[in-house]
Amino acid sequence: MLKYLLFFAGLPLVPLLSAGDTGGFFVDKTTPLAALQQANERFLARYKSKFSWQDYLALIDELADTKRYKVIAGEDFSTVSAPDKVVVYFRHDMDLAPFHGVKMSREEKKRNLRGSYYVLHSARYYGTKKPGKMIRYAAMDALWKEIRDNGHEIGIHNDLFSMQLTNGIDPVKFQAAELAYYRAAGLPVTGTVCHGGVINAWGLNNTWIFSDFRKKGAYTHKGKVYKYGERSVKDFGFTYEGYRLRCNVRLSDISKYDASGLLKRLKACKPGDKVSLLLHPCHWRKDASVSGKK
Repeated sequence: MLKYLLFFAGLPLVPLLSAGDTGGFFVDKTTPLAALQQANERFLARYKSKFSWQDYLALIDELADTKRYKVIAGEDFSTVSAPDKVVVYFRHDMDLAPFHGVKMSREEKKRNLRGSYYVLHSARYYGTKKPGKMIRYAAMDALWKEIRDNGHEIGIHNDLFSMQLTNGIDPVKFQAAELAYYRAAGLPVTGTVCHGGVINAWGLNNTWIFSDFRKKGAYTHKGKVYKYGERSVKDFGFTYEGYRLRCNVRLSDISKYDASGLLKRLKACKPGDKVSLLLHPCHWRKDASVSGKK
């Protein structure tokens, strides 16, 4: 058996896992997409939307001004320079609302905007979680492919630290298997950005899984010691981590300001600024039925 499998020229070599050595990554090919959408809608009904759909449309209408902005995905952000424009890394963390994320990607396509959509591999919509396993719903790949076809980058919302501590998943093996799956499905994932979640309350951070953040150490959970910070972003198979992309302005829909405050801060950016703009689809759902049709 070959020791390594090279998926795309220029991408890191990813270890070829031996039979059964998936790090807890498995695939469910039977659950239909309609059932997953219904389950997601029931789940989201418990969460109020912070902002309205019209707030979102106003924001992307502003970004559509090509004389002022250059809106790009994370995979291009470090190499693009436009001194006469505001360069925006347009980031979408799909924590809870992937179907709404698809709707957003359609609107952005209409305005020739390109961004990054990060899929949370510990989310309910992603798969069924069992001890030592995450069983991925293959039907959800249709969403990621549509978002990709709408011109956007698909990336991974890293929750490896949390999955390791709470579910006994080997982060290195799981990540290798997940990336292999994506690439075999025609989705060349190269980027990641960390998720917050439960471990933040424990004083931990998902970025620490990577040595690039220089937080090497160990954490004891239920009598077991977990080491972290021993392997780099590249060792895990990625070309970049979103929090390591250099920018001088960070804007987010989880900051203290409201939607109008976010838009005001975006408009205050100056040519030459490099901006990280983070949206969560779950926060822009109010009155979404009035627009956003395909």
